[in-house]
Amino acid sequence: RAAGHIALGLALGTRCPAAVVTTSGTAAVNLGPALAEAFHQGTPLIALTADRPAAAIGKGHGQTVAQSGLFTPHVAFQGDLDETKQSATELREQLRKAWQAARTGPVHLNVPFEEPLYGLVEMVPAPPPPLTAPARMPAPRFEVPPGARVLLWLGPAPHVERRTVPRAWKERMVVLADAFSGWKGACASADWWWRHRGAWLPEVVVTVGGPPMSKALRNGLTAAGVRHVHLGDQAWDVFGTLEHLPTDEPAAVLDRWVAASTARPAGWAFAAPEPADTAFTDWEAWQAVAAAVPADAAVHVANSTGARYAQFVEWSARRVHANRGVAGIDGCTATAVGEALAHPDAPVVLVSGDLAFLYDLNGMWTDPAPRNLRVVVVDNGGGEIFRWLDGPERTGVLERYFEGGECRTRRAGGRRDLAHAARSVGADFRRADGVEAVVDGMRWLLGGEGVRVLALETDPEASHRMFQRLMAALPRTFEAK
Repeated sequence: RAAGHIALGLALGTRCPAAVVTTSGTAAVNLGPALAEAFHQGTPLIALTADRPAAAIGKGHGQTVAQSGLFTPHVAFQGDLDETKQSATELREQLRKAWQAARTGPVHLNVPFEEPLYGLVEMVPAPPPPLTAPARMPAPRFEVPPGARVLLWLGPAPHVERRTVPRAWKERMVVLADAFSGWKGACASADWWWRHRGAWLPEVVVTVGGPPMSKALRNGLTAAGVRHVHLGDQAWDVFGTLEHLPTDEPAAVLDRWVAASTARPAGWAFAAPEPADTAFTDWEAWQAVAAAVPADAAVHVANSTGARYAQFVEWSARRVHANRGVAGIDGCTATAVGEALAHPDAPVVLVSGDLAFLYDLNGMWTDPAPRNLRVVVVDNGGGEIFRWLDGPERTGVLERYFEGGECRTRRAGGRRDLAHAARSVGADFRRADGVEAVVDGMRWLLGGEGVRVLALETDPEASHRMFQRLMAALPRTFEAK
């Protein structure tokens, strides 16, 4: 499972397919989370799963499962390479199709082997099969009335460097830019914007990149039956009214429409409130981390609360990434490890929660170790996101089952110790429990050599109260036009 996500991280940014190789049985099945994430991201990834001979499947042999077609819903191509049943020409054609498909997403090649499995055979290296150039997708005409109320959602895009949203776009549309979209200079939290939009409702929502994580936005626009136009290649029918305009140049399409538009939208800008508690909160931790991360770094953010806090802070990093394709806890650390191995000369900073870090600790067991990886763990005792939801707290078992009970990672009494976990994978470890300590801790984290882990110990109850204040914070400017 960790190896699959490391391959995913290797492919980020470069869009060059990375390969992950497994033995048969449960090892192959464990590639599922990484392939699903790669599929929804549109990231190239090649899964090579060794298999037992076809005659052994279903006969009770060890390490056998039905691997052929195992990941069909989440791969761009699925094939079996069986030298006992296919000619050399057929095998080469399978490889050509797989290599072509890997340019747009993950592929799975299942390879059954006959015994004996060991020994060396001299092989003549073969160049990759020739690729057909992908068809260009010209910029389509964007048919929206010039004066229409338009909401532009710039969603997660894992393969782009950060750039600033053009002022002209914000003068003609309400622009929401997810922190992981590659765009900056616009409101990032769709949840916050939806709460403070007042009576303003778009006539058209235009999306670029991945879908929004905001359930409130999705439900509200779906209930309103708002027209939805997606610009790009992969499209998701988020609001039930999808019109897909395939294009390689969504920015050019938007520029042309903006030039002809007469719309004057309302404007919103987030203004952060001051902390009300003396206790150190997640929000203060995130602000301090974002301010300290260098501009040449790539930032990886674990899912759950982290992906939401990341929407509220200003990032100067060249790229900010989270596995928002499926948005699972799987592989957040391993994906950062993969990018660190792929780009050893640039810092990679992972900001994770305590449970996500522990869950994916195996991702740090690599040889060689990613010497440029820096890990920040926000240790709030586990599972703060469950405090944001109405249901878990009403059950009476929030701490015991949702947050991990005796297994929580608090300093007093928790069975899972972050220091021991970090040192078990050869990482240096340090704690910080206040704003000044975090500033000093970030200097330690970003300096020196080798893998380092900085745990920021925050107060979960105070953090919950602060997040509620963040969501309730009034806009810095509000222009009703």
